Amino acid sequence: MKPDGAPFLLRALLAGEVAAPGGVEAELAEIRSAHPSVACFGVNERRVDAPVDSGFDQYRIVYFTDHAATLESVSVFRRRGFFEAMAALARRGSRVALSAAGHPASLIDEAFAGIPTLRVGLDCDVDTLLERERGRGRWGGLTVASLNAHEAWQYDTRFDTATVTPETIAAEIVRQTR
Repeated sequence: MKPDGAPFLLRALLAGEVAAPGGVEAELAEIRSAHPSVACFGVNERRVDAPVDSGFDQYRIVYFTDHAATLESVSVFRRRGFFEAMAALARRGSRVALSAAGHPASLIDEAFAGIPTLRVGLDCDVDTLLERERGRGRWGGLTVASLNAHEAWQYDTRFDTATVTPETIAAEIVRQTR
C-alpha cells in the first residue's frame, strides 16, 4: 500500500510533516527520498510497527504513541543488512532461523541466494490468533494486520499452529534439515 493507507502518524513521518524524536531524521530523510511504500502495519496498544520499502532497502519503523496524537519515540531499522548478516552466518555453517514477519520474499531470496533453505509457513485461523493476542493482554491489531503475510511466499512445508504443537513443529524442522 502507499503510505496514504497507513496510520496518520506514520504517513506524517514519511511525509516529513512531524519531527521524529530519537535522532532518526537522517534515516527518515533517506527513506522519504525514495518514495516509500508501506507493505502492512501492526498496531499493538501504543506501539505501531511497519515494514517500509524504499526500493533498494527495506526498513522497519517502530513508534510509540499516546492516542495516535503524538510521537513518544521512533526507531528505524534497516532490514537489508539484517538479512545479509543472517545469510553470512548460514554461509559459514550456522543454522539460522528467522521470521520474515511480513517482508517480501524477494529480500530473503536475494540475501540467501545459493544457500540451502527450508521455508516454513505457520498458519492459524483468525479466531485462534485473536484469542492468543487477547491472552497476552493485547487487542489483536497486529493479528489483523498480518493476515496477508503469506502472499507471494512459497513454502517447503507448512504447519497449522492451531492443531500442531510447537514441539512437533520443531522436531519436524530438525528432521527436514539434517
